[in-house]
Amino acid sequence: MSVLHGGAAPGPVLVERFGGEVAGSSSRADRMARSDLRFRAYRSGPLALVLDSGGQAALFDVRKDPEERNDIFGLRPDDLRRLERELGAWCAAIGLPHLDGAI
Repeated sequence: MSVLHGGAAPGPVLVERFGGEVAGSSSRADRMARSDLRFRAYRSGPLALVLDSGGQAALFDVRKDPEERNDIFGLRPDDLRRLERELGAWCAAIGLPHLDGAI
């Protein structure tokens, strides 16, 4: 099983996506299809944090929910803060701009 589908990763994974067409009809898929938003996902262990340039965030346990359908954002605040800190440190270390900043 690949890292993108819930498989084990040797370390953290950081992915960024710019707007474009995404198949699906869920509200999340509709949001991800917007070409005016940028997305950044950070996976550490079984958890994936997804942020968008519109200021929304989602948290998923990809081992239990590899298709990222059940947002656990409000259920695990300690994990959320930890992932936000880790992602911030990685972004600073490699010079990634804020999601709402200039590209």
